Amino acid sequence: CPVISFSVSNKINKKMNDALTKHGGMSMTNNQSKEILRNWAFGSRVNADLSIDDDKDGIWDVFEKAGIALPSGEVIHTKVGVPDSDGDHIKDGDELKIVCSQDADQEYVKVRCNLITWPDDPDSDGDGYEDDLEIDFYNSDPMKSDVLKIRWDQGFIYIDSEGEVDLWTPYQIDGYTVGYGGNQSWKELEKEKKGEIPSDLEVKISNCGCGLISSTDVLLYLSENREEFKTYLTKSVNHTSRGYLGYESYFSLLKLMHEKSYFPVTDFGVMPYAIVNGFSQYSKQYDKKLNAMWTVGVDDMDELRLICAMLKKDIPAPLLIGYSTNKEKNECKLALYPELDNAGRERNVLQGKPSYTHWHYVTVTGLLIDDIRGDAILEVSSWGKKYYISYKQLRYYTNNYCVGGDLITSVIAIFTE
Repeated sequence: CPVISFSVSNKINKKMNDALTKHGGMSMTNNQSKEILRNWAFGSRVNADLSIDDDKDGIWDVFEKAGIALPSGEVIHTKVGVPDSDGDHIKDGDELKIVCSQDADQEYVKVRCNLITWPDDPDSDGDGYEDDLEIDFYNSDPMKSDVLKIRWDQGFIYIDSEGEVDLWTPYQIDGYTVGYGGNQSWKELEKEKKGEIPSDLEVKISNCGCGLISSTDVLLYLSENREEFKTYLTKSVNHTSRGYLGYESYFSLLKLMHEKSYFPVTDFGVMPYAIVNGFSQYSKQYDKKLNAMWTVGVDDMDELRLICAMLKKDIPAPLLIGYSTNKEKNECKLALYPELDNAGRERNVLQGKPSYTHWHYVTVTGLLIDDIRGDAILEVSSWGKKYYISYKQLRYYTNNYCVGGDLITSVIAIFTE
């Protein structure tokens, strides 16, 4: 059985809380940070051979073989013969400091432990940055998470091509080709590939229908995940045998949303005020508790707070990217990246060949705030695929190249009453 108990745990739970109260005269709540516990340890008396440390990692073999027990019942195991058990380039004994002192009667050695980082976890705070990188490279606290994820990588609506069309920039899930949200150009591309002439509305949706796509996708997502938001319109979109939304019925719904003037497509796209009015009209007609607001002119932090508030309520956020003053140059547009890289020293790095856009709606489906990089990453649905946008780059584009600045580039805030 383990030879030592000390009161530090990476999981503050009721069992842990009771143990702390019993053994240490202190209690914690789930909302308190584990860093409060870091330099407080429960002293134990052991009678064991503390002369052998074969791997020279600073933790005696007797401890590594038996494990180090926490009052919660959890046991930290480090590896005998391996000086760095979790492979984070920090010796076990530098992650778990053990201090010994002789009892007055010389019969026992009193042992106290000071947890610096978790010796059995290369990323002690679970923020994606390994402990050695935080200590040596970023000078950040390896026991305090520097990354906050809100509704990150939690999925969206998936449109199934049903084998009838080749989706432009498809998204892969479970080995199937599906759309991560809709793509305004699908129907026009399908008709052209078949040698058919698309209708005027199909061409208009292809050229200017991104606001229609974003707004309808949000309504479909709410309908798919909450019974109270289903209507006969959203129910008209069938599910394929693979469980995804059918492409043909999805595009039929888009046409209906335009024709019923919920999100009417003009030659200039769908105006933000039209989307707000559309949500209001839709909500009244079908007795759904939905409110929408065009968040024009809000500052950066308030905009992020709005996005965060929506995502916490599991509501994706339509985002309008304003018109560029120079749409001919990519450097004057906003980049949407297909990949987020976490290899090497850096984390949450946007990479892959970007797609550039201006005067375009995307749907924000997730938010990652990285204090180490000093940036937030927006996970978005656009053109039927998942992309990533740097919030820093979005604000730079808005302030330097966007006509009207943040009077145009803005979020459509949607809330349920």
